[in-house]
Amino acid sequence: MSRPQSTVRSASSTVDASIGVIYAGYLSTHQVATDDAHPETTPLPMYDLPDHDLTSFDGLVVPSVVDQKFLAHESDMFADYLDAGGVVVSFAKIFRDWLAGYRWHSHPTSARALELELAHDHPVFEPVTERDLNLYEGVSGWFTRGYLEPPAGAKPIVVDGEDRVIVSVDEESTSGTILATAGSDLFHTAFRDHEPFPKVVARLLDWMTDVSTVSDGEQGERHER
Repeated sequence: MSRPQSTVRSASSTVDASIGVIYAGYLSTHQVATDDAHPETTPLPMYDLPDHDLTSFDGLVVPSVVDQKFLAHESDMFADYLDAGGVVVSFAKIFRDWLAGYRWHSHPTSARALELELAHDHPVFEPVTERDLNLYEGVSGWFTRGYLEPPAGAKPIVVDGEDRVIVSVDEESTSGTILATAGSDLFHTAFRDHEPFPKVVARLLDWMTDVSTVSDGEQGERHER
């Protein structure tokens, strides 16, 4: 599939980037993070993360493909960033302790036998229908990559038929905000031009910038939601 040419950006770019996208060599992550349609994003090479002041970003995106052992070793940087009011979006199957309170589980039944549903309204998922979550080019189960065990207080946005969490938003467990999926990478889906997910990614980036309080000072007050 042909993609429009994008201007390659980096953490030292002059572009006023407010969303850092952790990059670990996955093509779709780099393509979306450097797409001219998203001037607010910039790729952050994963192993360079400790060298950056993460509070210079309103939000951080963790793709599905990352070295979770490394992230667990550097977990304090996520805790400190969230304590400062930042926003973390995770598309990873969280099986290491790098994002406190989260754990991924595989489904006990076939993904194709599960029906996903929207449990609560959320601005990021406003364009998404339950059909979008359940069918991709006639194939069912494509959005189901296991399920999450999030911290108490996290709001489920997408659940399966057994009320297991597929996507959640957490505004309670830290001073920041966490949106986590059970391994479904919205950047990868947008890269494949699977509608409506390019629009969902645009809404996601806007939402991250809007709800972040990282620039308001340490543990700044939240914006109205």
